[in-house]
Amino acid sequence: MASTSEPRVPTEVGERIIDFVAQRWDLTRSLYMADRNWAPNAYETLHSCSLTCRAWRPRSQFHLFRVARVRASIAGDRSFDEMNALFRNRPRLRDGVEALCADGRNLANPRLHLVPFKVTLMLPDIPSLSLSKGPLYLPPAFDVCMRRFTSLVELRLAYITFRSANDLRRTTASLHSLKFLSILQPAWQKLTTNATPNEPP
Repeated sequence: MASTSEPRVPTEVGERIIDFVAQRWDLTRSLYMADRNWAPNAYETLHSCSLTCRAWRPRSQFHLFRVARVRASIAGDRSFDEMNALFRNRPRLRDGVEALCADGRNLANPRLHLVPFKVTLMLPDIPSLSLSKGPLYLPPAFDVCMRRFTSLVELRLAYITFRSANDLRRTTASLHSLKFLSILQPAWQKLTTNATPNEPP
């Protein structure tokens, strides 16, 4: 009797296709080292692959989380706490993260200063970190926590407002393994923050 089941693409073939799509990010990274984003349409393609079937989801998510993005907030969608809960429940996703981008855009009170306090708990061995769009207040323990990024070799700062050039120096000098530094349009002004120097952030 002839089989009535529909032909299926072997999972191994699907994973090879997914890997090929993800390679476009590696190519873009090698050509434009200051840009840690996906090549055009690569992210959307991987996202669609993750929703195609359960067999494709693990491989797609592995590549999608190679570049993780978090909002510089302690609560809400894609916040520090939400990402921490995700990685605690899905440790395999955490182990594949190669770069983290913390973004303060569209936030009334961006908390970029919490990155070393929060991210070192989630991703202590992250090799690449990007901070963008917001003021960066440096509490007293900031330098100590930044030193915990012992594997961090790439740091990107884009549209960050510092109190002084000394704060920029403190941000970078504590990273002893740093090899690549990108600074795009920094700003300097006196900042206000809800956190006080005498209390933990």
